[in-house]
Amino acid sequence: MSAVSRAVDLVRRDLGLKLLAIVLASLAWLYAHGEQTNEATFVVPVEYVLPPDLVLMNDDPLPERVVIVASGTRAALARVQEVNLRYLVDLEASVPGSTEYSFRTPPPGWPQRLRITTVSPAMIRVRFDERTRRTVPVQIRTRGTLPAGFVETGREVLPREVTLVGARADLINLESVRTRPVDLAKAAAGVDADIGLDVSGLHLLAESPTSVRLRMQVEEVIAEREFGDVRLRLSGELADRTDLVLTPESGLVRLEGPVPLLDALHSKTLRLELGGAGAALPEPGADAVQVPRTEDPEPAGLAVRLNVDHPRSDRLRVVSVTPATFAVAVRIPEEPTPVEEPATPPGEPE
Repeated sequence: MSAVSRAVDLVRRDLGLKLLAIVLASLAWLYAHGEQTNEATFVVPVEYVLPPDLVLMNDDPLPERVVIVASGTRAALARVQEVNLRYLVDLEASVPGSTEYSFRTPPPGWPQRLRITTVSPAMIRVRFDERTRRTVPVQIRTRGTLPAGFVETGREVLPREVTLVGARADLINLESVRTRPVDLAKAAAGVDADIGLDVSGLHLLAESPTSVRLRMQVEEVIAEREFGDVRLRLSGELADRTDLVLTPESGLVRLEGPVPLLDALHSKTLRLELGGAGAALPEPGADAVQVPRTEDPEPAGLAVRLNVDHPRSDRLRVVSVTPATFAVAVRIPEEPTPVEEPATPPGEPE
């Protein structure tokens, strides 16, 4: 018998028993693999049932989920994925004071064959207080000062009082509630906005107001100021005249307007301008004529106008200009000096 024939005969001998052995070995391997301990992490959401007549006093929010690290077989761990796990923390029957709740107890539906290794958080402490209402006035809290030259002229707070709903311990002795700071340095244009209430440290319910309306009127301070040595200049068709005599050549100007605007001005930003038709000037050598100051943009004759070099010059009012009139005269043109010819020496022909 050849070697091949003997090998075939060996394979065929007790074939059923050999196949059964392979199946049993495979099942044993699968069983052992399924029983192998594995570890997995699960995030379980938490729902709370709070008492309607009490106020939660915890400064930090209650955890919305619990992280569980568990160990067990792969099959048991797989079954957790099929269960809608959640913690239901029923605190509806709580009384004022502190109570504890442990998350070490597995949530409903947890497979018994899984062992919980760690839970985070493992326990929470919940504090409650009686619910009460208190109506208190609102105080506007400010920071800094208004810009120079501005003053507050009116203030309105709507509403003036607010009713807060929260923990009795916080509200029983509360006399007023302040707003968050209003920055006056940025309030030159006034304030008309909702300002949040500063309720830090208070345990309030959602029905409590969170802001009030503030209307603050701010105006610029109006004052008067003098500017000396404001030069008188020629303008229009008189600008190139060099034969005019102006008396005096400068004036004293007194203006009224907002303080910030007055602070931005100086004598060089002001100009007294004499203009008009040259035909209105006196004859050369004649007596000077008195030219008044006017605010008419198109005067009929000679006139002196004040020009302020500032984009907000329309906020200014001219209180006075001294002198009230300026004298204008025309010089007599000077005769040209004759050129003398040199004398002829004696004895030379002319």
